[in-house]
Amino acid sequence: MIRGFYTAASGALTQQKTLNVVANNISNISTVGFKSQNTVTTSFYDHIVSRMSNLNKGDLLQPIGPGTFLSVTLGEYTNYGQGAFENTDIPTNVAINGKGYFMIETEKYGNVLTRNGQFSISDDGFLVLEGLGRVLSEDGEPIELTVSDITIDRNGMIHDSEGEELAKIFVGTVEENTELRKVGEDFFVTKDGSDFIVQAEDQYDVIQGKIEKSNVGLSEQLTKMIEAQRSFQSCTQVLKMYDQVNDQSIVLGSIT
Repeated sequence: MIRGFYTAASGALTQQKTLNVVANNISNISTVGFKSQNTVTTSFYDHIVSRMSNLNKGDLLQPIGPGTFLSVTLGEYTNYGQGAFENTDIPTNVAINGKGYFMIETEKYGNVLTRNGQFSISDDGFLVLEGLGRVLSEDGEPIELTVSDITIDRNGMIHDSEGEELAKIFVGTVEENTELRKVGEDFFVTKDGSDFIVQAEDQYDVIQGKIEKSNVGLSEQLTKMIEAQRSFQSCTQVLKMYDQVNDQSIVLGSIT
């Protein structure tokens, strides 16, 4: 019976974590460049379960198959799939078609990667991600613009109205086997804190006047939410049943 408590409780906790991740995905469905997350669950080793029988004294244990006692959440993984594009017709807004990330200089996290290209020009003339940080160029320096009438080509090069090159927006990626870790709503840094970030040569196109929407699929997330809620409710109902049986056992034990 105690084992049943653990099994039901672990199931409830696992589904609660799944619901938290799904809720976060849905709440960021309108966040530009947001990448959805999913939980990774696993169970402890399977055990051979047997039923004790009084009918056949020569064969008291009857195998009824394998089973597991606990489930746990290993962690979360990010879906880096590309989101759909949305037209804004704002010259400073850009989206990446293909691989790569923009690099933003932030006060809180340092230099971070993002697919959010909803840029604007600050009062002091820098290209910024509003309220978050300055956009960095391929030289690793904040991009300062003296004009607002600009065009941005497919390589991320910014030109003025006369075609003169002003700066190139850095579009980079991480080296192979380097894992990313999400910070904030839509920022990424390397998981081990290293700076293994390189330019994503010939792997992308920068599109001016567009932004990349969140890659969260609402119907998929709602389906996951319903499944997790039902599983959570089932586990809590089982816990209540075990609790009632336990109470009755205590009462009967005290009577006898």
